[in-house]
Amino acid sequence: ASTVIIEFGDPIDLNAMPKEERRHIGSQVQGIIGGMLKENSLANVKASDAAEGRQYDDVIGLAGTDSVLSVDGVKYYPESRPFWQIPYRALVPKTVHNLLVAGRCFGFERPLTYDAREVGTCFMTGQAAGAAASLCVAGRLSNKDLDVKKLQSLLKKDNVRLA
Repeated sequence: ASTVIIEFGDPIDLNAMPKEERRHIGSQVQGIIGGMLKENSLANVKASDAAEGRQYDDVIGLAGTDSVLSVDGVKYYPESRPFWQIPYRALVPKTVHNLLVAGRCFGFERPLTYDAREVGTCFMTGQAAGAAASLCVAGRLSNKDLDVKKLQSLLKKDNVRLA
């Protein structure tokens, strides 16, 4: 086995970043770079979609609703907002091939940070990324070519809630 270290520009001190900044969205360790938030996964979960309970064909699990979500000045309280779906595409970077991200590193908008970094969400995205990786290796596929229905079937067998 070999170890590959991927470097994206200047090193970033993750310990110096606030929790909300220390996330990987798509293909790069996320931070404020040049004043702009970079979102580089194939799909980033939008706060408005989470608040409205949008459903995705490639869902790999649900995230919790432990915090007040504020979207365009409207506050959604935990007791009244739905669990939100995470699509497989949110684990797949746009530009780094055959990498899957999980935990608080998948693609989502900043208002979802508190829900996304919950332990249950991290477990679920990690399980989905691991299952996807095993299917890709077994089928000799790129993660972008994975049949998500097979992944969903595997996750359902393991009692992962998809809806």
